[in-house]
Amino acid sequence: MARRAFTYVRVAALIVRDGSILLTPPWEADGAAQRLWNAPGGALEPGETIQDALKREALEEAGAEIEPLGVAFITQDPAVDGAVGTGSAPAIRPAMSLEICCCYARLLSSDEALRSERPHIPPPVWVPLERVPELPTLPLGLRGWAKWVVERGGLPGGSPVVPVHFGGGLASQFELFNRDWNVGL
Repeated sequence: MARRAFTYVRVAALIVRDGSILLTPPWEADGAAQRLWNAPGGALEPGETIQDALKREALEEAGAEIEPLGVAFITQDPAVDGAVGTGSAPAIRPAMSLEICCCYARLLSSDEALRSERPHIPPPVWVPLERVPELPTLPLGLRGWAKWVVERGGLPGGSPVVPVHFGGGLASQFELFNRDWNVGL
């Protein structure tokens, strides 16, 4: 069967507070596994804005009500040979995935509201940013972003956007994304 190529657009909320980021730890249960530390995120649904997708995914995956504030980085993940999936039906891997990540997503809910999406998934935890570069993470580029933040002694003041680019030609689009968010650079 021939594979169909498509682009997968994924958002991830980078919820940062007091030098830590909110991530879901790796897990394994009932034959399924996630071996990466994940920022709350997922695919855009048809007709959904980036901001709305960030809010929905943070609430679904972490029980976190957030206010998205700007794009931290953009990554590209070109496909490799081989289908990716779980169970007996492998998923069709996209020809390209585009990941748009929000930085300084402000947490509006309390820590007591934080929870996982499913009972077999551990709840999200606050991970110190200096630990992130040594962890296997999703989204792609999160480790490099965290290293950049730690090396600079924290997130930059005066602007909620960290100007870090990962991936190919999409880096040039960074300013356009932030202009749409009405974020001053």
